Amino acid sequence: LAILIQFGFVSFKCGKVPSTAEYSLNKEKVLLLLRYPRYLSLIEKKEGAEAKALIEELLKCGFDTASHLILRVSTRVKEGLVLPNGSVLALREKLFNLIHQQYIMRYPSPSKDDVNKVPVLTIHENELFFPPELNVQSLIKLDHGLESTADDIGVYWRINFDRFHQEMRDEIIVDAIKRRFDEHTAQLMDQLLELMYLRTDAWATQSNPVPFVELRDVINKKSINPYLSTYVDQYLKIIEESSGFISKFEGSSGQIEVNLSKAIYELTCTAIDNIVDQRFGLKAARIFRLVRAKKYMEQDQIQQLAM
Repeated sequence: LAILIQFGFVSFKCGKVPSTAEYSLNKEKVLLLLRYPRYLSLIEKKEGAEAKALIEELLKCGFDTASHLILRVSTRVKEGLVLPNGSVLALREKLFNLIHQQYIMRYPSPSKDDVNKVPVLTIHENELFFPPELNVQSLIKLDHGLESTADDIGVYWRINFDRFHQEMRDEIIVDAIKRRFDEHTAQLMDQLLELMYLRTDAWATQSNPVPFVELRDVINKKSINPYLSTYVDQYLKIIEESSGFISKFEGSSGQIEVNLSKAIYELTCTAIDNIVDQRFGLKAARIFRLVRAKKYMEQDQIQQLAM
């Protein structure tokens, strides 16, 4: 039971009797086990091999202190299992970067004033991504087997799965744009999503308006693509008219909104259409798309329009 709680597969709360805990199974967390390889592949692609090793160790133990995490990865380095050049200092900086990027978040802990037999785990929002105090010299001593004390005793960290899912969702959207149009359009969509997160919650159905001038300036400053910088207006128009993933903000032609709910809906429909096509054939897929578009149809209408 303790191990299941440690990995987040089981949660508990105070029951009807204050001294008794009630336990519940988190089925969604159990199903996330299937995505662990995908998480590791994604973080290695974006942040490198050191980040992958840190995330892998954290996935193995559910939650742990930052110092223990760094030391375990360092031990694997010495054994030649991962990262031939991973030092304690490099791992510390990479861990701080993962916290800053919100891939890792603080684990809630019991309140010091909590006197209940069933503890209530809490964490302040401003502490979720606040990096721990880690003395490099202490870590090096511990890494070499010398006596020392870690500075972060009792401060535990866990994986922020929502952050990984956000990255996976954005990757799907950008890849869809790339397949439908070209590399330039995909780069524009990727940059637009980055600007969106500066002013909008990651899981909002529709973004707050993003100024077109800001988007163009960022593309020019980063020198992402000279061709894209020249024709950014035209590429935005193509995305808006052909996919519906973005739209101009009402009352202003100089601001852009990202319609995430529309994007996910269209991508889901495309995936379902492909499944029907592969399983039942092209004609069945054509009928399915027609019924989905019209919602309600008579059989005679289907024969007239689909055949």
